Amino acid sequence: MGSRHILGELHPDTLTRMQNLANVYSHLGKYKEALQIEEPLVKNSKQILGEQHSDTLTRMQNLAISYSDMGRYNEALRIEEPLVEKSRQILGEQHPDTLTRKQNLADRYSKVGRYNEALQIDEPLVDISKQILGEQHPDTLTRMQNLANLAVRYSNVGRYEESLQIHEPLVEMSRQILGEHHPVTLTRFQYLAISYSEMGRYEAALQIEEPLVEKSKAILGEHHPDTVIRIQNLADRYLKVGKYHKGL
Repeated sequence: MGSRHILGELHPDTLTRMQNLANVYSHLGKYKEALQIEEPLVKNSKQILGEQHSDTLTRMQNLAISYSDMGRYNEALRIEEPLVEKSRQILGEQHPDTLTRKQNLADRYSKVGRYNEALQIDEPLVDISKQILGEQHPDTLTRMQNLANLAVRYSNVGRYEESLQIHEPLVEMSRQILGEHHPVTLTRFQYLAISYSEMGRYEAALQIEEPLVEKSKAILGEHHPDTVIRIQNLADRYLKVGKYHKGL
């Protein structure tokens, strides 16, 4: 018999097992099924454990992520904005969970086009992450990448030089920490090339993208979605520099 029958619907262990099941659904891409568990789970967690219990905060965060996975960004934001404030008050400004929730909030702002608000979170978040977790921690590197992407991708922000100042050392750190052929390193090479291209430095982009396509084919395979995108980026860059026969 399951936890519900033995312990009851509202027992803390039942809530934990429901959350675990929702996490499995989410990892499998079954977001609707995850959501069907998480919505009542948050309500029950607030009722049994309280609004400020760490498990309740985590369940609110998971629910917001599920909304975002389904493209329901405004519903995610309605959870994440107050969640960041609660996390600051209960766990502190520099707690790893608070940092993660700030990053999620910045990501959501970016999804709905609120780029300046995303930047206002991302910029100090990178500095805090360096201080708390260290310059080479994977979460710090990810946050540096997010900040660089945000700065370069949107014309209404257009901070290309600043983006480049993050992307260039980030690629080097990724090479040293993860290795030349790690998929994350390849992705960071790709973003660096895009930064060069956005600045009109097409030849610099090409010097990255030509070997990147070959590495991507060798490591991920010719038909991997990331490889396909990199082949398309390379073709676009050939067209930019007038190498039309290569871009075909």
